[in-house]
Amino acid sequence: MLIICGIISLVFSLHYFFLSIMCYLVSVNDFYNSLIGWEYLGFVSFLLILYYSNYDTSRAANITLVSSRFGDVGIFFIISTKSAIFPFSSWLLEAMRAPTPVSCLVHSSTLVAAGIWFF
Repeated sequence: MLIICGIISLVFSLHYFFLSIMCYLVSVNDFYNSLIGWEYLGFVSFLLILYYSNYDTSRAANITLVSSRFGDVGIFFIISTKSAIFPFSSWLLEAMRAPTPVSCLVHSSTLVAAGIWFF
């Protein structure tokens, strides 16, 4: 009986932690803390899906965890591409062929700076 009460309290604690992380993610003001909240959210959702500990939930939890990691890598590549960081900077040189006002906007103040803002 004590084990069942412990498992139920663990599930309620995970639900509370999940909702707390969601509130934190909505209220945070910078990208670094958003990433921390995003990682916690992925891990706690993995634990919540894994609750029943059978084959189906274990498989679903692992798929969720792997999908979250692919999303994290995707976010990093998107930010790196928009910031024109080294491996992804080839588009920036090609963009110089655009008209001068467009090139000025892309290179100086808007697009490249928007990617840096995430870091």
